[in-house]
Amino acid sequence: MPSPTVNNYLDQVRFRAQNAEAEFETAVKSLHGSQAAKGLLRSGATIKKSLDLLAADFDRLTDELLAYLAKTLSRTELDRSELLGLTAQILQSSKAAFSALIRPALLRSFAPSKSIDAVIDAGIASVGQRLTLRLQEFAFGLDDHTPTSKDFAVTNNINIGSNFGNVQQGTRDSSQTMTVSLDAGAIKVALEQFDVALAGLPESERAKMMPDLIALRAQASKPSLSESVVKEIGKSLRGVAEGIAGNLATPAFVTACAALWSALGIG
Repeated sequence: MPSPTVNNYLDQVRFRAQNAEAEFETAVKSLHGSQAAKGLLRSGATIKKSLDLLAADFDRLTDELLAYLAKTLSRTELDRSELLGLTAQILQSSKAAFSALIRPALLRSFAPSKSIDAVIDAGIASVGQRLTLRLQEFAFGLDDHTPTSKDFAVTNNINIGSNFGNVQQGTRDSSQTMTVSLDAGAIKVALEQFDVALAGLPESERAKMMPDLIALRAQASKPSLSESVVKEIGKSLRGVAEGIAGNLATPAFVTACAALWSALGIG
């Protein structure tokens, strides 16, 4: 039997992604039809259901493609970094397609306001945040789908969104040490306190921090969080928080920031 090629892999992944996009388009139309039949099309419920559908269906596609990538890597000698990079590109393209298919402009027209715009933007951004985290976890060998039986070590140069990273994969013939000292429970408590303090800020400032906060909550809820990923998200959030004008940063917010930075190990 001839060995599979990179092009064979790409054909399979593209086919799966295109099928998922077609199925998602049908699901969105069905949702809108169902909501219209109830007289609820132009409602907050439709916005929420659309964002929930986007998150669930795109996460399912991510699971499917990473599982197929892991299967391919475990059964072939194709280059790991090349396949992961190609998979990332296809997922990024599908993310844009999925996001467009929920018709954000239509959803915004249901209840024009800055708060609704922020909710829709945060919902779409969270999909991209989760995708980046999943790809980073796969690269670091932390994803559930990551194969661990390869008998060789490889250093990956992987372009994931705007992040470049050199990652040595842990195998039988290589060693890699990762010490996780962050406390997920402490991070959750600090995030709760941060949310309370955040309520005292203008809506426009809160919206800027939502993508990073969503990503942090997702990490804190995982059985084993990635210290490097959590710290990178924390630094991104801190950069946004530090950009808030001094007169808007309430004492409660400043205190909550200090507590969260400490919990994230960046204080």
